[in-house]
Amino acid sequence: MDFGINFNGDMSPQRVRERARIAEEAGFDYIWVGETTSFVHPFPVIANICHNTEAIKVGAGIISVQKNRCIHIKKGFETLREVYGSRFVIGIAPGDRFGLLTTCVVTRDIIKKIRECTAQLNKGGTPIFIGAAGPKLIELATTVADGILLNYVHPDFVRWAIKHFKRKVYTAAYGPSLVLPDKKNENHLRISAATVIAGGNRVFLEDFGLVEVSEEIRTILKKRRYDTLKKYDRVLDKFTISGDIREIKGRIEELEKLGIDQVIFSSPLSNNPESIRIYRGGF
Repeated sequence: MDFGINFNGDMSPQRVRERARIAEEAGFDYIWVGETTSFVHPFPVIANICHNTEAIKVGAGIISVQKNRCIHIKKGFETLREVYGSRFVIGIAPGDRFGLLTTCVVTRDIIKKIRECTAQLNKGGTPIFIGAAGPKLIELATTVADGILLNYVHPDFVRWAIKHFKRKVYTAAYGPSLVLPDKKNENHLRISAATVIAGGNRVFLEDFGLVEVSEEIRTILKKRRYDTLKKYDRVLDKFTISGDIREIKGRIEELEKLGIDQVIFSSPLSNNPESIRIYRGGF
């Protein structure tokens, strides 16, 4: 199994450099850079990572085809390949639905747009992954892409997603992560998990009886009443890879048995250098 870690544009350039070096030294296989409206765009973050590491693979995980023209994504990665070699994976997706709606980005015709963009990007020679949470996008990803980035890390949710696979592709499970205890970052973990469920796919939420909870959490995030998220911990825990080392290892083993090829530890684990170093030798 491969292991990845997620860095985003909310980190300072200096912190990105430091954490990227630590992640490579600790033995991670991939660094993934996400896109969020309020953060620095993934491309300068990716370039910063590559300039300060030797060989670790770097992916956009994800970059939104709703907010970026496909030709610009393609040209951006062609330039990165010219400078840093074949170290890249392009992860595309609609982007966080909750975030897109709050910034008035149109979310129509997404399947068509992802299909067309994948076809265009495939001509550039860099592997294409599609970030997916709902049945239609999961089916598309496992039909036209080299891999899939699943927005689920709980075994029950992963089993649900796998039922919609059209064929076996390289599969990564992506989720907010933290080695506990870590009082400084625990609330960040809750917010990250809450953001996942707030932007959750409607079919998924209906199938697991989470529609009402998702709507409640979405309201909390809009009003920034983050302290009230504690009462949802039993739900939010299902969207994270967190706990002590024994618990994290147990979750990884469960995911590996389900055929997951890579586990990606998303924010806020990257906020703690010691948590990154703990990975040395494997969780």
